[in-house]
Amino acid sequence: MSRTPSPGLGRDFWVYRLGQLASVIGDAANKLALAWWILDATGSATTMATVVAPVTFVQLLLTPLFGPIGDRCSRKRIAMLGDGWRLVTTAALAMMALSGTFHLGAVIVISLVHAVGSALFTSVSQSIIPQLVEPEHVETAIVRDQAITPVGTIIGGVVGGMAISILGPGGALLIDAGTFLLATAATASIAATPVPVSPHGYSTRMWLDELKQGFRVVTTIRVELGVAILAGLLNLALAPLDIALAYFVKEAQHQPAWLLGLLETSISLGAILGAMSIGAMQRYLRKSSLIFIGIATSGVVTMLLPWMYGVVLPVLALLTFGVCVIVANIPLRSQTTIAMPDELRSRATSVRTFIGAIAAPAGIAMTGWLVTNLGLEATLVVSGGAVFALSFGLFLIPSYRAFFDASAADASRFYKQYYPQAFASSEASPSAPRDGAAA
Repeated sequence: MSRTPSPGLGRDFWVYRLGQLASVIGDAANKLALAWWILDATGSATTMATVVAPVTFVQLLLTPLFGPIGDRCSRKRIAMLGDGWRLVTTAALAMMALSGTFHLGAVIVISLVHAVGSALFTSVSQSIIPQLVEPEHVETAIVRDQAITPVGTIIGGVVGGMAISILGPGGALLIDAGTFLLATAATASIAATPVPVSPHGYSTRMWLDELKQGFRVVTTIRVELGVAILAGLLNLALAPLDIALAYFVKEAQHQPAWLLGLLETSISLGAILGAMSIGAMQRYLRKSSLIFIGIATSGVVTMLLPWMYGVVLPVLALLTFGVCVIVANIPLRSQTTIAMPDELRSRATSVRTFIGAIAAPAGIAMTGWLVTNLGLEATLVVSGGAVFALSFGLFLIPSYRAFFDASAADASRFYKQYYPQAFASSEASPSAPRDGAAA
């Protein structure tokens, strides 16, 4: 694929990302509005789970299936289609809420259709970024991308709460629909015009072959497979945190609901601080060390959380947690994005994301049993202890230090140099550097 060059991060990146900031704000408002609407209509948290669980699973399942399309067709158009799709479904929910009509079956069906649009967009949301900036600015673009998302989450929580209070759930959902309209318009105004690999003659068989290729690439490149498996285990270990936080505030601390919102905001603020300061950190620490420290420290914070009483200590703990997660995530994401050839980036990223996220629903389902049978303190100790132990698993990833400490130029050649069999089975592969687990 080709792209129109732009100096620095350039207009295309900022137009695209600011458009997505609008949709992140809308998504945060949507979650609050949908939860409030369902609880107001049914009074049942179980009903809310009935909507959220299948929607989450469908989005996870579809994302890798859409990945090959992002390598074959214009990622810009796919992003526009995903946002436009979600505009229609969100507007439909808003009209139902505004008219006072609540039908659980219809809400579930529309939410599932909405998940299709989300999966479409997610399949290209990261792979499009390298097409909007020069190669030497990809890492900076990913850092900025990671910083903007938590900003949108914070703003969205405030906007959603105010919109529900003033306009009701229907009004909040209508605002969300408007943000998808802004996101669609912003993506449409991108000047870069990527050329599809083959705009004509795309068949189901070709799609299936390319989907298989996406899985083959991820499983053949041991760095990719190691990162995907580790991400899956970390998501499984950290999945109980969201639910456990509610128990922590209400049952253990006996604090009002506003503290839960404050703790969630603290995580997002920590993510912003981490994204802003990671450049300075990298002057003193290698990327491989930052990833390890970030994951290990987030595990320690989770283990200690049950014994942090009051308001200040939990807020500082979750702020630290947010910093640690983003400091680990940025180099993980930037190096793997740079290293993957553009023509395979959408399908490979989608497959890696799928492997990394598919275990999270199991972790959420397991939380209730852990809290009931072990108690909150033990649940968070198990969760945090697992994360801390998994941080040492980084060193089992082949060529871990060599890859993550490589410059952007070296990382861009790394996969093809050491794993050519992932791209052309007839080529021989040189031995990858042995500085990870074999060090």
